[in-house]
Amino acid sequence: MIDLGWSEMAIIALVATMIIGPKELPTVLRSVGQWTRKLRSMTREFQSSIDDMVREAELEDARKALKSTKNIDKVLQDTLDPTGDVADEAKSIERSVKADTPASPSSSAAKATPTKPAVAETVKAAASDEVAGPPAPTKADVDAVAGEGDAKATGTGS
Repeated sequence: MIDLGWSEMAIIALVATMIIGPKELPTVLRSVGQWTRKLRSMTREFQSSIDDMVREAELEDARKALKSTKNIDKVLQDTLDPTGDVADEAKSIERSVKADTPASPSSSAAKATPTKPAVAETVKAAASDEVAGPPAPTKADVDAVAGEGDAKATGTGS
């Protein structure tokens, strides 16, 4: 803010006493304090309104991002199955399962038949495995490879 030292303040006080006079100096200083208080209040209010506008703008951006994520199912489906072959295959499997289901729900074959959501989940899992690539190596695979490396390093391997 304003960089005033004690010497500058003493000069201002001396000039103010000579111009205003010692009788009205307390009244003038009181009114200057009130004006300063009002000015600070106005600047605080202005700053808070600016902060509110910035916060609203950030909320609007967040709302737009949220609305764009509502279509994520369609985007994922388009990415994983752009031609619709997997969905068609899932529907044909579902139809064949329905056709193979016996009429009596108490039979053991009906209990063993997977439900519609289970078939759909299986097809989705198969589709995601195709996209994801080969499975991760198991601990036995890692140990076998590490054993071969140790054998080669020591010269005892075949």
